[in-house]
Amino acid sequence: MIDVREKFPDTKEEGRWLSMLPDYEDIIKCFGEPLIYVEQDDYQGDTWAIVKRGSKCARIYGYLQFGWGSCSGCDALQGCSSLAELQELVNDLEASINWMNKKEFVRWAEHHDFAGDYPWREKEFKRFVSEVKTLAESLK
Repeated sequence: MIDVREKFPDTKEEGRWLSMLPDYEDIIKCFGEPLIYVEQDDYQGDTWAIVKRGSKCARIYGYLQFGWGSCSGCDALQGCSSLAELQELVNDLEASINWMNKKEFVRWAEHHDFAGDYPWREKEFKRFVSEVKTLAESLK
């Protein structure tokens, strides 16, 4: 489990808000090395990421998708008002990662029904899918 106090020491509780909040990309880097990171180009939307972690012999790949908004009322990170809430968000994001070994990741990338996913018409999601397929091909 990631300790937000250790990973983000500049984030402090100041009254009813947090100062120096990390962004989502900083949080994702705590889970592993981001290989693919794509977010919608809008005031709210989704982010899709593929991260890897582990040694060469025991490497795993993780798929993470989450939504975000433009204000503290519609974005979980901006809505964090304490380190405990930030910790809970980081824990929830980490728990939602679908971890796979290399063989499972390649199979998932080749056979997943991306067209059946909710944002399949979005140009950013199409870019994500293209990058996933390119990565999977390189891992064969």
